[in-house]
Amino acid sequence: MSKYDSDPDFNLWWEAYPLKKGKSTAFKAWQKADRLPIDQMLSILHEQITKERQWKNKQFIPHPSTYLNQERWEDEITIQQTTQIETPVERNIAATRTYFERIRGAIVEPNECIVRQTVGNQLRLGW
Repeated sequence: MSKYDSDPDFNLWWEAYPLKKGKSTAFKAWQKADRLPIDQMLSILHEQITKERQWKNKQFIPHPSTYLNQERWEDEITIQQTTQIETPVERNIAATRTYFERIRGAIVEPNECIVRQTVGNQLRLGW
């Protein structure tokens, strides 16, 4: 029987925490922390992991003991909007939208009506 088995809440939290470093130090911090009930701790942790950009890169995830010692579950959750398009697919989608917006707003000569009608149909169909 390990010392961690004496606190099943810690084991639940440890399994959910995305960075597995310093379990012994984290356990000590867990024992002394004035924390919320385990269901709230897990809920807040899940929300932080899914909504905050810092949690996507292990380099920026606080060590478990730091999270507990600094009571990071009390931190305000900030949803960061990405200002940069991150994937090639997203870049292609943005370029296509820009292209169609330009076509939609362009002045069309009578002989180009067929092209504009085709593009309009594609836009209505979600292409």
